[in-house]
Amino acid sequence: MTRDAHEKSPAPPEPPARRGLRLVDLLILLAASAFPILLGLTNDSRGLIADASYLLECAGGFEPTSRLWWVDLRHRSFGPGRLIESMAAEMALVLGTILIPSTFAMVLIRLRPPRPDRRELLCQPGFIATVAAGLGMLLIPAGWAYAGRFAPAWVVPAMVTLAWLALAIGRGWRPERSWVDRTGRAVGLAWLAMAPSIVWPFRE
Repeated sequence: MTRDAHEKSPAPPEPPARRGLRLVDLLILLAASAFPILLGLTNDSRGLIADASYLLECAGGFEPTSRLWWVDLRHRSFGPGRLIESMAAEMALVLGTILIPSTFAMVLIRLRPPRPDRRELLCQPGFIATVAAGLGMLLIPAGWAYAGRFAPAWVVPAMVTLAWLALAIGRGWRPERSWVDRTGRAVGLAWLAMAPSIVWPFRE
């Protein structure tokens, strides 16, 4: 009887299939990478590089020069402190232009099949980070409808921080060993890394 019961015992469930990189995923990532170019990321990057070069030249005792006339005018009008503020705003703009489409792209890729079940999905820090960042971005224009002004941009990294804290405190932190969850975690860390450049203009 014991032998028959052992033979009739159900087989252990198979582990869920890991998500590999597929053609549709590549197309989604390609569309997300083209979005910053359409928004003129090149000009924003040039201004950021010019401001950084100006500060480095001042620190080294060289004569600051720039080929961008609007940057030269800003250098003469503002002091180093104002230039640092300008660099923080430009860095937030450049990084945000890259992270915004990347965030929504990773949410879309994670929701495409094959995907884990809902319980496992809500325990993956990569998915939680991108969803929290996406909700934070939706709160920015929603502030205009309720309060007559846009919500501050630091809402996005704050949402990622709160989501990860809730996941860790609830002992639900279960990262998946796949490129999808790793990329989602990288996007979440990037939002946290750019938090100082977002918060700096609102410090007063």
